[in-house]
Amino acid sequence: MSQNEKKRKSYKIVLGSLYGDEGKGSTVQWLCKRELEDEKKPIVVRFSGGAQAAHTVMQRGKNGKDLRHICSSLGSGVLLGIDTYLDEKFFLDPIMLMEEIDTLLIELADADSALGKAFYPKVWINNWCRVVTPYDVIANRKDLKIKEHGTTGKGIFTTYTRYSKGYSRHTVSSILNDPQKYLDEVKDYYGYPHSGNLSDLCREVARDTDLDTIEKLDWRFCDAIERIAREIDRENFKIRDGAIYESDLYDTVIYEGSQGLLLDAENGFDPWTTSSLVGLNGIPKSVVKGKNSYDVDVYLVTRTTLTRHGKGTRESHVPYEYGSGYFRKIIKDDYEYNEQNPQQGVFHNTVYNIGLLDRAIDRHRLDNYQVRFNIVITHADIIDQYVLNSSADNPDFKGGFSYFLDIDRRSSTRLFPVIDRDGTVKEVCNVHEFKNLLLNKKNHDSYIGSMLASAPGSRSVIASCWYSDNPYSEFKRC
Repeated sequence: MSQNEKKRKSYKIVLGSLYGDEGKGSTVQWLCKRELEDEKKPIVVRFSGGAQAAHTVMQRGKNGKDLRHICSSLGSGVLLGIDTYLDEKFFLDPIMLMEEIDTLLIELADADSALGKAFYPKVWINNWCRVVTPYDVIANRKDLKIKEHGTTGKGIFTTYTRYSKGYSRHTVSSILNDPQKYLDEVKDYYGYPHSGNLSDLCREVARDTDLDTIEKLDWRFCDAIERIAREIDRENFKIRDGAIYESDLYDTVIYEGSQGLLLDAENGFDPWTTSSLVGLNGIPKSVVKGKNSYDVDVYLVTRTTLTRHGKGTRESHVPYEYGSGYFRKIIKDDYEYNEQNPQQGVFHNTVYNIGLLDRAIDRHRLDNYQVRFNIVITHADIIDQYVLNSSADNPDFKGGFSYFLDIDRRSSTRLFPVIDRDGTVKEVCNVHEFKNLLLNKKNHDSYIGSMLASAPGSRSVIASCWYSDNPYSEFKRC
């Protein structure tokens, strides 16, 4: 592809700014909508993580029924018919991919989707992406150390470890040709038998999937592989050896991150990190560090509360003014789909801490990239739900704040609390005040402040701020 062709292509990168659950899926869908409105052809690239993602996207159904889908392997533009590319660094679980597609087609039919009954998602698969087997999942769930540090239980870390040791690293094409050989090699790696009672090996997996023998579990994986092969024959799926950004088939490449910057394998808070590069360190350097060759916008997604699953809620090495402190629950909105689950444990939802965003930018050195940054704030409606009293109504209120577990106690809540960079609690009554605290231009000592103050072309600059107060990927400029 020529240099002129590169200049015509634009790149958008969606990253979770903290610990995940920020609203990356709805942000990706919003960007896809804008590209379609501009008569552009976008593609969504999953460049990190795997089927552990749970990016919720929604549409208003034609028949009055909301269409909601959880993207675990597919890109979050799928409800708009946007193609997905699974990058080399993606962890592909064939079983989970085909299960998600089956679920999606049922959801589309129930909602009478505008995509039509003949729709089938188009997926590009990099030939070198890492393939997760059921035995990686079993090893993941049996490993007590992995459980101690927190896990989704989807076999991501164990697959990463196996591949990093160079064991059973095959191309997707070779696995398609002989899936049983691949399974047998993986079983040998873990020291698992090739046949027999599955419940003796891992009762949890046997219970979850209603399988009772290793042979049946093998069949399930091989069946998913055969289905992928059939979709390749039908040209719904395609195997690609090179990166999709090198192709001239699409006008816009939208990279969809997984998890959050503070869970990154290189720059997150150990030991509660993922095995993926989830920041700009996971994007090809020719895209994010080229000599102004590309049109690159990075969307740092945050929400009005601080969230986290499971472990790592009280990092002793993180000062309180920058750390997560003690997670407690605050009011839950009508569109919060995160719940406690056996693998990840409790879903924590607490007061937003602005210092953590500075910490994430610092640890990832985002101010060194020659790209434009855009701040995206989701769950803005939480502020409206939380605020029932104002400072005018409570002139004697001197500070402090309260947490409440359910919406029935809102009558006694105070203004929406936010922990500022100095560790003090500030009160806001709308998303614009929240944004003003977040983007404090006067505080040039902060990384946000320095990026706001920088001149275009000299270093990274925050170009815009957007917010959403609903789950339908409808964003407004702050």
